[in-house]
Amino acid sequence: MDILRPDDNLTMTEKDHYSSVRNLALWLSALVCAAAIANLVEPYSLFVSDIPITLYVGGELWSQSLSSFLSGDRLAIIAILSFEQMLWLAVLLQVWLLCRLYRQNKVFTVKNARHFFYIGCLLLGLFLYETLLATIVGAYLYSRDILPQLPDWQGHAMLKTGYLVPGLFLILVAKIMEHAARLQEESELTI
Repeated sequence: MDILRPDDNLTMTEKDHYSSVRNLALWLSALVCAAAIANLVEPYSLFVSDIPITLYVGGELWSQSLSSFLSGDRLAIIAILSFEQMLWLAVLLQVWLLCRLYRQNKVFTVKNARHFFYIGCLLLGLFLYETLLATIVGAYLYSRDILPQLPDWQGHAMLKTGYLVPGLFLILVAKIMEHAARLQEESELTI
């Protein structure tokens, strides 16, 4: 069964363990909510701040403040830059859903494994986003005739691996957890 219930057959140490998992999941859920609120506020800061957009074009550094773009271009650039926050919100949602399962004492289930898998995939999405961000912004600016030519690839097309390894690791953990949960379900059916 996928639900762990502290009952009379468990020792006091085991009951304390389940209680500590629930408490930790509760605190993590609160932290996830706070992080989500902060993540929602961040794109607003792009509207009120005048960040420069800086790219390598023709071997030289090209820079222009966000406020100097037309309003439609400014909104498009903010949407491109805000896509990272949307991915992070999706990661935070998956962590919150996982914590909800832990608060219900559902520890090793296929659902938990799916949440780990989704988090891993979203981290891979963040890896791709960060790797291609300058290229996407540059291509947009070039298509709008704001840049004289496409940005230099060697200056921007760098692999940013900060999310790659954790994303792949969580996908691996998810596959292992899913296999273990299915084995646990099969063993409970044979008893």
